[in-house]
Amino acid sequence: MSRRRIGCKGKYALGVHEFGMAYHYALNYQDWLMEYNALADPSTGLRYDKDHVQTSTQVDTTEANGIRRAELREHMKIVEQAAIEADPDLYRFILLGVTMEEATYDILRRKYDMPASRGTFYDRRRKFYWVLWQHIEKFGTKGTI
Repeated sequence: MSRRRIGCKGKYALGVHEFGMAYHYALNYQDWLMEYNALADPSTGLRYDKDHVQTSTQVDTTEANGIRRAELREHMKIVEQAAIEADPDLYRFILLGVTMEEATYDILRRKYDMPASRGTFYDRRRKFYWVLWQHIEKFGTKGTI
């Protein structure tokens, strides 16, 4: 995070804490995606013992996994929607740029053939954090992440 300017000024102005929350919320996207995909495995609802297979313990793990997947999907949708609102044409690149710390403009340009100029990309990224903060304020984080 040391390379990002905290508390942007201008049309997408955010305070230090608002930017920090939006920044870290977006960085959670990759973790949420991995957990979401891992919970898709139906065998996570099974408990294997030496002598038998038990499909349910006191807590219905399949139901719990389904509920957790729905929560994770909501968090991911908030980030994805903010990227689309920031720029519908560049949202894939914005999503990569805000969810991976190492995804700089140069990497996105060379590796993913991003069509935008440096100034355009960074302007849309600032807009993304501003839009994401608006969503976070409006909808909250819906419980613990």
